[in-house]
Amino acid sequence: MLSELKEIAEEVTAKYLAIAEEKLGYTGGMPSITFYEKGRAAGRAYYKENKVAFNKVLFAENKDSFIERTIPHELAHLVSYSVYGPKRGGGHGKAWKHVMGNVFGCDNSRCHEYDMSNAYKGGGVAYICDCGPTTLSTIRHNRVLKGTTYWCGKCKTNVRQPMEARKLHVRRVSPKPRPKRNPLEELLGF
Repeated sequence: MLSELKEIAEEVTAKYLAIAEEKLGYTGGMPSITFYEKGRAAGRAYYKENKVAFNKVLFAENKDSFIERTIPHELAHLVSYSVYGPKRGGGHGKAWKHVMGNVFGCDNSRCHEYDMSNAYKGGGVAYICDCGPTTLSTIRHNRVLKGTTYWCGKCKTNVRQPMEARKLHVRRVSPKPRPKRNPLEELLGF
């Protein structure tokens, strides 16, 4: 399966890079293509390494959309960075939108709407807010333990741990142990 996905990605990449070369004079060459399994991102572009990476689970489940949207999305990052430079070509700014929409002829909106149930295997810690239960990533949970607060995007209230979970994270500090005394010193009264 992975070899089939890589073959498809290479064909689509070659097609879009030929368009970029013809219309913009792109000379960055063929990027290396890799795959990963976890995470919410459908793809990633690494400008300095001339590399693109795709979520193989999402690619396998959404081949047509990946061909029409995700692969050109990541290539538009590489092309815009190479052609317009790091200041104008990075991110999802005007240069990226120009490459994605006008050069490649694709939808230049940023985010995908793929079903993440099979792709994202990340954990989470249970929290609550006024609109109900939610989860925070382990990273955000650790930040909460250090004093950071987060707010729910829907109800705008503080996201907090349920009471039973809070009890698990209370750190008990034991008193400083007394130094052991030498029995001979005790007898002699030192």
